[in-house]
Amino acid sequence: MVITTPRSAVFSLILVWGMVLLVFSQQESCADPESSPTPLPAATPASTPTQDIWIAVRTDGLPGSGTQDDPYNGNTPERFDTLLHSFYWTPNLGVHLMGRGPFRTDVGHLWQVRPGWVISGDGINTTIVQMVGNLAGIHYGVSCFASDPGSATDNVTMKDMTIDCNWAELAFTADEGLGARSVTDAVITQNSPLISSSSAAFTNVDYARTLTGAGIPVGTKILSFQDAHHATMSANAIISGNGVPVLIGGEKMAKTRANAPRGSNN
Repeated sequence: MVITTPRSAVFSLILVWGMVLLVFSQQESCADPESSPTPLPAATPASTPTQDIWIAVRTDGLPGSGTQDDPYNGNTPERFDTLLHSFYWTPNLGVHLMGRGPFRTDVGHLWQVRPGWVISGDGINTTIVQMVGNLAGIHYGVSCFASDPGSATDNVTMKDMTIDCNWAELAFTADEGLGARSVTDAVITQNSPLISSSSAAFTNVDYARTLTGAGIPVGTKILSFQDAHHATMSANAIISGNGVPVLIGGEKMAKTRANAPRGSNN
């Protein structure tokens, strides 16, 4: 004898055995094999260097041979940048930065991160890579670690280091663009770096912007700000004055960033 059971009755019977079975039965009966999600592709394995070099900030003046026992000397930006540029055509390179450094690299360096490079230090806040140089004339973003923008740079690993974009220093060399503003109520005091203005509305984005006005030395910039009405200049005023007209420079034309490798599995 064949017994036909309504679908709702089947659910009721299964419910006696437990809610988990009920949910499983619902999923099993309603699943559409053709609509099952496609499994995600497996990640590309991390790169394994086929060549390794070691770089340190040496104090003995010797160039080094690049081994762990005799690392290359990267004690100046010129030496460090020249070393990395010499391996431009070497993929799957292991670059080991030994010690604290800092390993200084110029903002205009020509070397680029290549496919498969593994760049490592001795630990975060232990090994420092620092950007230095002059941003004058550069009106775009610059990166400490960048790759060729015209091609994919895959399987790059950067680890166990701290990258210092050094904006506190580089900002003073960057050109200024739009956003300059003027105040007519500035107060300065001879031989003092302090400047005040009830209308200046100083903020942290004013850092390193130029100040131009009577009694303020040429090239003076904002070193810090205390609040919306008070700031510290990079040079002392040469005369005292109340109600001094001052031009506050505009936005910096260059920006710095730690890394921008273009590719996959980085």
